[in-house]
Amino acid sequence: MNVVGHGIIDYIIVFAFLAYALYAAFTKTERILNVLPAAVSFFFFIEVGPRLTPDKLMPTVFLGAVVLRMGWGYFKTNKPAFMSKWPLVFFIVLLISAFVGTYTTAYFRDLLSSPQLNTRLFVQIVSYFNVLLIFLIVRRECIVLGNADKLLKSFVWTTTILTIYGFYQYFANQLGLPFRGIVYSEGGVGTASVKTIDDIMFRVNSFANEPKRLTYFMVIGILILLKFKSYYFSYLGRPFTWLLIIGHIVILWWTYSTSIYFSVAVFLLGLLIYSIFINYNPRLLGTLIFSMLIGGVGYLYQEQEVEELYEVRVVDQLEYEEVRQEYYGWDYMVKYPGHFVTGLGPGMYNFALALEFPGLGGLSSNGRILKPYNSALLVYLFDFGIVGFIVMLFPMLFIFLSKRLANNKFSILVFFIYCTAITLDPTPTLFLLLGAFDAEQTLRNSL
Repeated sequence: MNVVGHGIIDYIIVFAFLAYALYAAFTKTERILNVLPAAVSFFFFIEVGPRLTPDKLMPTVFLGAVVLRMGWGYFKTNKPAFMSKWPLVFFIVLLISAFVGTYTTAYFRDLLSSPQLNTRLFVQIVSYFNVLLIFLIVRRECIVLGNADKLLKSFVWTTTILTIYGFYQYFANQLGLPFRGIVYSEGGVGTASVKTIDDIMFRVNSFANEPKRLTYFMVIGILILLKFKSYYFSYLGRPFTWLLIIGHIVILWWTYSTSIYFSVAVFLLGLLIYSIFINYNPRLLGTLIFSMLIGGVGYLYQEQEVEELYEVRVVDQLEYEEVRQEYYGWDYMVKYPGHFVTGLGPGMYNFALALEFPGLGGLSSNGRILKPYNSALLVYLFDFGIVGFIVMLFPMLFIFLSKRLANNKFSILVFFIYCTAITLDPTPTLFLLLGAFDAEQTLRNSL
């Protein structure tokens, strides 16, 4: 097996993203929408600090160039944003959590020895500020009529590339051809697999950093193709569109990620509740029932593989106490509920768990390696406290409880990403879609 890791291609791709960001900034700023979906999904990086990926670099480079060219007037529009106060409230929450994090960092320094204490707070604050910039960029660009459709098309192009390379990766593994694997660091690379009684199931990650991160992009592609299938039928043809959808589904299955199965189940259940009790929609209800029937048939067809996957990925891990960090997080919450009034500060949960569960939670035994949560929602609760957590959920509550927002092009995508955040951390993608959702709703309100 010839697995390729980090190399010159990483530098080429990262700098290509940055070059395109500058090109968009100095020509037509809407062009940034062509590459943002790829920037948040492709994992190519420069090994500096927290690993500089395109999504961490592009917002600052793009906005810096735009402000040089157009000034701060770039952000001005003649349409008041639907969620105009939400980014400001989030920024205030981030500032408060930064002050809290400064205090907790000093506290943990007296009790723990870890080099991560020197940079963790700063890195997390910058990460949150960066995704806020992504939100502002997408909202500003998608508020122009027609640009939201360009973003949706860019997502499909991106997920199609991920699908094509996912197929290559799967068969390259079978045939011994070279392929990019899961890149852990500048010198570390490997692959993921599920070992069952009879076989070893190779897990596809395509250009994502790991299989579970690939999953929600596949689902986003499937949802867009299904929601706008009439357009794609006329643009690509009916057979090719369905072939593309099936290809996305196959790659999604080949990730063998139990996290996304749970998120999709919650997503479908939420849509079912919405279509029956909140905004009765016979068409949506029929689509959901049909989807569940297809899913049931798929389960019967792959019943043995599903049961083996559950045995290996869930039962065996619990038996050998290979539990997710969330287990320690919930235990910590039960013991110290008062800590969640203000939260612990961005990224500080690692040190809280390391102190409470030495060698098991938060950090490795030598204090050098972080053990992060998979669940973004739990991260928000630990980072920002209950008030900040509610601020983060506010857009989803709008979508779910307001009939007026049900027809927004991005509402179903945003709702799905929130469901994904239960078991995974799609924060950059969440802020990207929230920006598009806000712009789309602003346009609708102005008509």
